[in-house]
Amino acid sequence: MTQLKAKLDAQVEFRHAIAENPAMFYEQYILGEISLEEFKVKQQKIRQAAEHQKAIELEIEECEQVYSRFSRLCKVRDKELPLSTIMDEIHNIIVDGGRKIMIYWK
Repeated sequence: MTQLKAKLDAQVEFRHAIAENPAMFYEQYILGEISLEEFKVKQQKIRQAAEHQKAIELEIEECEQVYSRFSRLCKVRDKELPLSTIMDEIHNIIVDGGRKIMIYWK
């Protein structure tokens, strides 16, 4: 999770660094300082950075949800929370003849 947050922080810094530059890139293009191809490449890099940042944010959100669920399960196991707090996440509980308990999650 810390690695994901570090990646996101790096992406955010990159986005802030280039956030001011789209207008500058356009000005450079208009003034003839860069070609149309260079302008398009720089625009594409900005779009890719935005998509990459969104993917990292989604991955962090997913990890936080998994961690939250795991944390609740541990608290139930340690009897800090009642079993009823996780019952809505359980699909089926099967106890076989060998006294093995299998829990199927939703």
